[in-house]
This record gives sequence, C-alpha cells and structure tokens, in this order.
Amino acid sequence: MFSVRKLTETDIAGALRFFGGRHDAFFAHSNILEKGLKDTGAVFCATYLGLFYKEKQIKAIAAHCWNGNLLISAENVETNQLLELARSTLRESPEGRTLNGFLGTEWAVKELLNVFPATAD
Repeated sequence: MFSVRKLTETDIAGALRFFGGRHDAFFAHSNILEKGLKDTGAVFCATYLGLFYKEKQIKAIAAHCWNGNLLISAENVETNQLLELARSTLRESPEGRTLNGFLGTEWAVKELLNVFPATAD
C-alpha cells in the first residue's frame, strides 16, 4: 500500500498541499517554490522523494539538499517506511553529495540519527 518514488514537477501542487501549515517543512516548502523539484546541484536545489499511501496520498517527503542536509517531513508513518524513504533519497541524490545533517519532523530526525549516528557530531 505504501510506495516511495522521486517527485517530479507534476507533484509540486501535492507537495505544497502536504507542507501546508507544517512547521517542520519550511525549508523544503520555500526551496520548492524557489527552484522546483529538479535537482541541478545549485543552491536551494534538492533531490525530493515522497512516501505515498495507495500511490496518491503523500505521507512523507524527504529532500537531500545541495548543502548535504536531509530535510524530512512525515506524518503517521512507521520507522521502516521512514528509513526506506531516507535511504532511497540518499541513493537518488547526485553522486558525491554528502550527508551533513537532518532537519524536519522531530521524531523522524531522532529515528534517523539512530541509524546515521555520524551526522550527530
């Protein structure tokens, strides 16, 4: 029932609806408005993936940004789904982009820090 896929320009409206009113998504929201979903490696660009319920409803979005931060915004997802989303996002990111830290939904960031502890320093 859940699937992970890279977001495309046709997903912008859905992503912005998902982010609406979420305090954990400020950077991702503004970066999409500024640069869209195409990751050129430029400032404010990121690789965006979404966790979808029944292929339609966005339950989480991860963005691996130009500066190495992984932005995560999630609601009502299981830890294994969150980890699949994060790992998939890192795999889809441009080669050589490092993982420097996490920003976003507090419980999700804590879960990710348990798996990627080197970023906690």
